[in-house]
Amino acid sequence: MTAEAEIDARICEAFWQMSEEQGFPRLALAQYAQAAECTESELMLRASDYIQLSCFVLAYYDQKSLMESAADFADADDAETYEKILEGLIHRFEVLAPYRSGFDKLHAACLRDPALGMALVLQLQQTIGKLLGLSGDQSSGFIRMARIKGVFAVVMRVRKTWLNDRTADLSQTLNMLDKLLRDAQEWAVSLRVLGADEAADPAA
Repeated sequence: MTAEAEIDARICEAFWQMSEEQGFPRLALAQYAQAAECTESELMLRASDYIQLSCFVLAYYDQKSLMESAADFADADDAETYEKILEGLIHRFEVLAPYRSGFDKLHAACLRDPALGMALVLQLQQTIGKLLGLSGDQSSGFIRMARIKGVFAVVMRVRKTWLNDRTADLSQTLNMLDKLLRDAQEWAVSLRVLGADEAADPAA
């Protein structure tokens, strides 16, 4: 791991630790830097305020989950787009599972701060867009945006199940995710956001 990557990792761990201990207050960046054992300048190169810091942290874990999913997809060329999307989403939940308590506090902070909430919504939608591309979805324009928003809605509905899921393999989360994605697929076909031919195969 490079020195910069080590700083990234320490910042992210410090972020969750402080959210656990202090309920995600709006602390000064200097306090986050101290907890991460880095300089304030090193932190400022990554985020200039707590909203950007929150996006940086989630982007860090999102990138990790996407890279790992991409590696898995490369070994499963015969997998359908639906299967890859499902796998990519559940893997994201797995990557974030150790930080569920802090994630829940972050969500509560979003309800108090619309600017933070909007920033994190955009961050998640960007991640979903990347996942769709990695999964083989070649849509663009309005269709791509509609699909992103549909998957986003599914992820938000599954969040509560995930927060309370204590199964070793997150089976409760996976089952709920699968059900809601299939429901969303049916709606997408009816709204012509997804072609009937794309959804004809139960595994597609």
